[in-house]
Amino acid sequence: MRDSPFNVLAFLETRSATYTLMVMGVILRLIAMLPLVRSPLFSDARSYHLTAVRLANHESFVPYWPPSLPYYLLLIHRMTAPSEIVSRLSMIVLYAGFALMLFLLARRFATYRAANLVLLAYAVYPTFIYHSIVPMTELPAGLCLVAGVWLTLSAIPSRAWRYPILLGIVLGGFALLRASSIILIPAAGLVLLTAGRSSARAALTVVIAGAIVCAWLAKAQSLAGHFVMINTANTENFFFGNNPYTPLYKTWWFGSHGAGEPSVPQAYRELLKSITSLPEPERESAFRKAALDHIRSRPDLFALRTLNRICSYFVVDTYLGQILIKAHGVNTWLALAVMVVDASFFLLVMVLAALFLCTWTGPPSQRTDLLIILGAVVLYAFPYWISFSHPRLHFPVVPLMGVLAGAMLDRLLRERARDVFAPLRHSTARRWALAVSVALLACIQIEWVLVVYVWR
Repeated sequence: MRDSPFNVLAFLETRSATYTLMVMGVILRLIAMLPLVRSPLFSDARSYHLTAVRLANHESFVPYWPPSLPYYLLLIHRMTAPSEIVSRLSMIVLYAGFALMLFLLARRFATYRAANLVLLAYAVYPTFIYHSIVPMTELPAGLCLVAGVWLTLSAIPSRAWRYPILLGIVLGGFALLRASSIILIPAAGLVLLTAGRSSARAALTVVIAGAIVCAWLAKAQSLAGHFVMINTANTENFFFGNNPYTPLYKTWWFGSHGAGEPSVPQAYRELLKSITSLPEPERESAFRKAALDHIRSRPDLFALRTLNRICSYFVVDTYLGQILIKAHGVNTWLALAVMVVDASFFLLVMVLAALFLCTWTGPPSQRTDLLIILGAVVLYAFPYWISFSHPRLHFPVVPLMGVLAGAMLDRLLRERARDVFAPLRHSTARRWALAVSVALLACIQIEWVLVVYVWR
């Protein structure tokens, strides 16, 4: 019995462990999907499925939803059948790609065992299982972000052209999956120009990504009959999070509460009606103008909301537990248990990542990788910090933090504790940084509970 932990850790050093964990992750998702076979898709997932059906039928419509996921579903539907089950199964294919890219990124950044530890964690992480069996943008966004970081890191030292080409394709598709991620296109070009010292490869990445976005803009204009900046939900979301009636903390509130609900202020209903009554081509600019006018008139409220948006972005996500109860009729206690497991994964990832950052003394080559990973986290999150934020939206950055957490966990298992924590003993600044970051993480969880569940 004493040897079993050693044997498990030794197994995680092998390629067999990687294959086993990949297969295990797929099997767990197939098992999780079985109870949902007869459950119809709902909410966003159903909308993405129906958008794919509309594209297949060559209908004209104003694109409210971003196009990457519907086009992916459309491709799978054409090879099989346009059913909701197929849409669910198609997400497991994306999970396999996500798991592979996450392993490759963790393997590049840390050890083989650390990469397998990360692979294991995200194979069994409940919310990652759920989003691997519903056609929503969370998992594809995580795949694109992880793949984009890995391709960027691979392109820097390499002279091969395949990396900037693939990076351009990934970032172009990412921008059409979540429009806010378009900010990563010039950022990747800048990284390849400076760290990679290649203007040609930087330009190639930006041009390919830009061409993909422009191709969709032309298609969107033909579908809608007027110019649409990728999809119309973006300006609406910006307005929802920045208008005179947006709650100071719950900046996502109008994204989930329609104008017809009793709790929605009458003045907000009138403002929204004044915009939605405009002709379709004028609505996007009207939403944008209303939001910017409010920001200019009350920059103090914008700053306060932005601070709250940053805080809520790093709160434990309770979405899965709520959906299990409300949409799937799961026993409340079982759903709460899933919620606790989900929260434990998230908090463990964040604390281990903070511990890694505060004890890191790696080589200069790893410093570049680390800065790019952290830069991707911040750049991806930034648009949500100025529009509206919710814990559910942090999903794509959690795998990147998981890479750091996996590297830290591997160190704790591999090295003596006194060696791992030596940088903390020798640096007051590091100790304070760790204490403050963990304290902030705890405080924003408490703040969320008080504002959302206690004070209402």
